[in-house]
Amino acid sequence: MLVNTLLLEQAATAAGYVVDEEAVAVEIAAIEAQYGGAEGLYAVIAENDLSREGVVDDVRSRLLINQYLEAQTDILDLVVTEADVQAFYDSFAG
Repeated sequence: MLVNTLLLEQAATAAGYVVDEEAVAVEIAAIEAQYGGAEGLYAVIAENDLSREGVVDDVRSRLLINQYLEAQTDILDLVVTEADVQAFYDSFAG
């Protein structure tokens, strides 16, 4: 687990955010659908030396972090212009 992920999880938990297990189940079902069902997902999990529990933990973590970030930021109101992108690029283009 990346340090950033761990820190965000800790901040979300400390702030009182909790992930509803039904939301986790819905997200897992959506992922299963992308792979043609549970068997397809399990095959990909096995091919990549992962575990179902690990995938569920990752989904739970992502949902928790998203919940926290959405509440803590105005990401939906964020507007980035071409000029902003160019200025950012220029600041690193030595």
